[in-house]
Amino acid sequence: MSNILDLLNNDFTNFKERKFNAVDSLILCELAYICMPESIPKYNDDSNALATVPLSELLRGEDFSSMFSSGSTKVDEFRKNLLLAVESSPRYRGMRVGEVLERFDESNIDDSCEQQFAAVTFDLTDCIGSSCFVVAFRGTDNTLVGWKEDFNMAFRCPVPAQESAAEYLLSISRRACKDSCKSGGIRGIFSSVGDYFANLFNKKSDFKKVDLDKVDLENSDNKNSDLENNNDCDLSDNPKIFVVGHSKGGNMAAYAAMRLDAQDRSLGNHINKIYSMDGPSFGSDVVDPKVFSRVVSRIEKVVPQSAFIGLIMDTGVPYKVTVADSIGLMQHFGMYWQVKDGDFDYCDCVTSRALAVSKAANEWMMSLPFEERKRRIDSVYSMFSSLGYSTFDEMSSHWSEVVPALLKIAMHMDSKTYELIRSVMSAFALASVPSDKEN
Repeated sequence: MSNILDLLNNDFTNFKERKFNAVDSLILCELAYICMPESIPKYNDDSNALATVPLSELLRGEDFSSMFSSGSTKVDEFRKNLLLAVESSPRYRGMRVGEVLERFDESNIDDSCEQQFAAVTFDLTDCIGSSCFVVAFRGTDNTLVGWKEDFNMAFRCPVPAQESAAEYLLSISRRACKDSCKSGGIRGIFSSVGDYFANLFNKKSDFKKVDLDKVDLENSDNKNSDLENNNDCDLSDNPKIFVVGHSKGGNMAAYAAMRLDAQDRSLGNHINKIYSMDGPSFGSDVVDPKVFSRVVSRIEKVVPQSAFIGLIMDTGVPYKVTVADSIGLMQHFGMYWQVKDGDFDYCDCVTSRALAVSKAANEWMMSLPFEERKRRIDSVYSMFSSLGYSTFDEMSSHWSEVVPALLKIAMHMDSKTYELIRSVMSAFALASVPSDKEN
């Protein structure tokens, strides 16, 4: 069985022979998890052009200890080897990297401020032979705080990381289009469209309440003409842009692409495809499904057989299923996804156990009013935090103590929360036991 690292080490096909696909997306998603050193240009909205440097700038041994610091030795070693393989591969020869943006806020007071966000842009122009950029959003890290923001999306849209993703993609896209855009600065534009986005997103937030039935996304060109005309863009000769993300990063990619398309149709058309690698979706009562209408055909979503994260808040976006060389929740990590003939090793469906667990989680979250949903998510987060472990790696290494402690605390919660926690832990504990009905 082969993963993306094996592919890089043994397959030297260039982009003329095999176009950019989902496997390329996962490779760049994994690179986005690297903590970029100071030598890589930072995001600068005030600049008129994108700032990038050769990928070889990442090959500085003195920076490796800070670059690869996920908390998992196995994951860090994999990503280090992946970087070396990418740099050696003729497929990615000439790739550049830059526009690094990281924002972290672990608020203990106001969860509307909780944010773990990171993005980076890869320039594939020299690899492909025509102007092409990949905007990659980092997924959830190994900490409890990072996962908490994922579940905040069940009752709030946008969460701070989604707002950051929208700002980032808007800025990168406009600057990638170089001098054809004559408007004066992204921040002014970004702040001016708050009322407009209120017509698209149904949520508890700072946006105004609107009647979504009156929003006509399919015929909104004339309604948005003021916004689009203000941009004065001639985009006929501009680049292709791929937007990618793994885990929460996949959700950020889809959200940012929707915001971009809503704000500027012509600019949004340069988003060639959105790749969500096992990324959670959106609650149908948090974001109106109509917002998918103009981008859903460009979303390519891939999940592993034992998917859980990618099935959270599923709104019906089609997905492909790949074979993964691991069990249970560990299949979420891209290092285990299997490849075949330059693409993923696809299978027919996720396991019945994965469907059951995700269905239980979705019903637990989405069947409740917003405030009750928030209360339950906060209570579960507090339960995990009370154990004293800040990362899931720490918890997994003490699993024999963690499980009884969690169940003991959960017994004092409402019955639905208790049953959910018990069923999820049981499902993942039994994930290694084969079922006759599963592949």
